[in-house]
Amino acid sequence: MSQSQNWLPVPTLSVIIPVHDRALTVAHAICSVLNDDPENAVEVVVVDDGSTDNIVAAIDAIGDPRVILCRRSHAGVAVARNAGVAASSAPFVAFLDSDDAIEPGWVHAFVQASIDGFELFSCATHERRPDGRSTVEAPSMYGAAYAGLTLRFQAGAFGLSRSAFAESGGYLAGLKHGEGSQFLMSVAELHLRRGLRIGWTDQPLVTINRRDRPYDAALYYESGKATLLASSVMLARDRVGHARLLSIVGVAASRLGKRREAAGFLSRAIWKDPLQWRHSARLIRAVVGSAKPRTAGESAEQATARSPVPRS
Repeated sequence: MSQSQNWLPVPTLSVIIPVHDRALTVAHAICSVLNDDPENAVEVVVVDDGSTDNIVAAIDAIGDPRVILCRRSHAGVAVARNAGVAASSAPFVAFLDSDDAIEPGWVHAFVQASIDGFELFSCATHERRPDGRSTVEAPSMYGAAYAGLTLRFQAGAFGLSRSAFAESGGYLAGLKHGEGSQFLMSVAELHLRRGLRIGWTDQPLVTINRRDRPYDAALYYESGKATLLASSVMLARDRVGHARLLSIVGVAASRLGKRREAAGFLSRAIWKDPLQWRHSARLIRAVVGSAKPRTAGESAEQATARSPVPRS
């Protein structure tokens, strides 16, 4: 930890910000929280996930005792978020990505949610997309795999009690894609077991910068398989959503040349959701070998046009 907090009151809200090689943007994310906290109700736990840039200097330049810096070897965002919660002290925790920023009123809304006894709380978001479009996304009802919860579940848009985080098991260690969806299924399973007091606001209180990233078959394959195993109970509640994930893993396996596995995953997808013709089309492509890997310099959109990749 880089700063001593002995003179500060016990915080009501801990904001966890994992960062990897984003020293130029993380300071803006941190300061957006600090500037919205006139009553010292917040601590910001920055988890340096094995950065190679000068993250320490960026944090020291802020010079605020409400900021705690935890440094660890690179292990991915799921492990970093869990480590941040472990290093925090408030009864309510929220997450923020290092290239996003909260807007005025965010701290008050989440602190008040904790004071009012909510165990899970979310807000609407401003979404900035790579093509320049900007939209407002309000909390909405999720599917059966997520117990029909109404919220906005992405870093910056939700917070939950420390006890709910612990009971749900936190983020699945090692998961490097879809970690938010898998964690939400764990939270939803907890909600089904004992019920969570849930609140939300339609007011957009965080700006999230969406980024395109190239299709990575190995990432989709490994993460998808891990989610299928870890969230089998909740996926069993949603045949369509379960089939969609099976299809994603099947296409990824095909791209990696694992045709037998691809056929198995895609056959299960068809059995789960026989009315979705795309699963059958993907199985045919996987069997005949036309789902080719992306070539060097090819965009994700071009690859998708050649071989159908689930868009979820």
